[in-house]
Amino acid sequence: MRVEPASARRRAATALAMVFAVLLMVAGIALVSARASAALVLPGDPNPQPGAPGYLSLETSPDPLQFIDMSPGDVGYGQITMSLDNAATARIALEMYAGGELLAHPNGVVISIASCDVAWAGIPAEPVTFDPPDPGCGDNPQPITSVGPGAESDGTPLFDLGTLDANSPRYILVEVRMPDVSASRDESLMGLSGDFAFHVLAEGDDAVPTTPPTTPGTQTPGTTGAGGKGGLANTGLDVLAVVLIGSGAIALGMIVRYRRTLSPRRSES
Repeated sequence: MRVEPASARRRAATALAMVFAVLLMVAGIALVSARASAALVLPGDPNPQPGAPGYLSLETSPDPLQFIDMSPGDVGYGQITMSLDNAATARIALEMYAGGELLAHPNGVVISIASCDVAWAGIPAEPVTFDPPDPGCGDNPQPITSVGPGAESDGTPLFDLGTLDANSPRYILVEVRMPDVSASRDESLMGLSGDFAFHVLAEGDDAVPTTPPTTPGTQTPGTTGAGGKGGLANTGLDVLAVVLIGSGAIALGMIVRYRRTLSPRRSES
């Protein structure tokens, strides 16, 4: 794991030709001002401001969480584990950012996330595999959102993930799926890349946002939430951020490199 301040990531923007992933552990009030352009090729700004640390912990598996050298029909799976330190409970919410050529392409990747109260089972040992079975969650899996192809996500709406208890981590499944377009020999995907990031907010006080965040599973895949003034969703983000006990962000750059030669896959029949 490599920990960097947001300013360091901006200085490293020219180095994004290399695949990298950075887990930024920060805490405090975040994302309460107008959003600005980020160093990554992302709509919105997933860079939170530093504050009091020590409450919300984020871990990724694999570490680093990255998906490279994908071919038609490949799927990448990863897991984010959220846990609390020095706090009994907290209300958590998540923002998703995704953009770049590989999401904008009509045959590009689809990024989906889902939540579970227990660790996801059946995640392949390799980060990227061809047409694997879906991982399972035996304890009420909750789809959160999906984006692409031909779409992006700018951090809105804010997804309410409910209450996180100190002794009960939350597990987020990240799925990056490349459609199998090998039969069409679509070489326009070769060399394209994309970026995605997550921002996790933890609220420890009793204050409630003026307008509740979006409940996972209510958003149509590939779409963004209804915008408020200035293009932001009406999620009460400012009110939520004022009472943060901790926040964290996972930012991944150049998550997909489409390097393999496109060729039709042989039919099993």
